[in-house]
Amino acid sequence: PPSLALYNPPDGLMTNAQSVTISGKSEKQVMIHINGEPIQSNEEGVFETEIPLQKGVNTVTVQATKKSGKQTSASRTIVRSKSAQALSQAATSAKN
Repeated sequence: PPSLALYNPPDGLMTNAQSVTISGKSEKQVMIHINGEPIQSNEEGVFETEIPLQKGVNTVTVQATKKSGKQTSASRTIVRSKSAQALSQAATSAKN
């Protein structure tokens, strides 16, 4: 299967932003899909795109597929909250 490294976002990211940048790297000539949508990568296999976030928990799945059909996938969970205060409260309660 192809290699796949996700650089951004970190898993478990909490944000109040309406979108997030997904970036990473796979191998040359590998097809990349993020949540089922094809994404263009450069000749070195590096990709980057911005995706919208829904309020609440968002799961982002990145899939790398070789021409032979072999696949690798990785997922990240992102939480979009309506306010920075809510994020702070969530972080505090998670520690306790």
